Amino acid sequence: MIKRLNELDVKQQLALVANEHRDDFVHALQGQLHEKGIDGTGKELKPYKNFMVEDNGRLINYPDLKHEMNPAVGYGNPDLFYTGSFYNSMYADIAADGTVQLGSTDSKEDSLNAKYGKAIEQLAPITATELYNTTLHPDLVQSVKQQTGIQ
Repeated sequence: MIKRLNELDVKQQLALVANEHRDDFVHALQGQLHEKGIDGTGKELKPYKNFMVEDNGRLINYPDLKHEMNPAVGYGNPDLFYTGSFYNSMYADIAADGTVQLGSTDSKEDSLNAKYGKAIEQLAPITATELYNTTLHPDLVQSVKQQTGIQ
């Protein structure tokens, strides 16, 4: 058992577990934006500006429309969700050392990064900690136990 512990590559185990949970990273980022309206630094996104839009034949102030669509983030706070294309094209790449890179293949990615900052595609510490504690840690512990024979 000691020999197996010495041979254990923890970074490799972390990368394997993280890779199994790619979708969980994406869902955590989507939830962070949609439910909290925060970026990877934990700060709220820059509020929407007031301007009128047409919605189903009515003129409405954009922050009012967005609040009707998603009141969870608070009035005027962006969630970066309108058609769903930005969220639906999100991905998580896992490097060999377990480093996670989140992004989106949506055509609006560059303009959203320019407006709100690249941190919109990063998990805030509170989100990352929650994901680690509820999902990654238990699976990492199980993986290490299997690799080392520890019960």
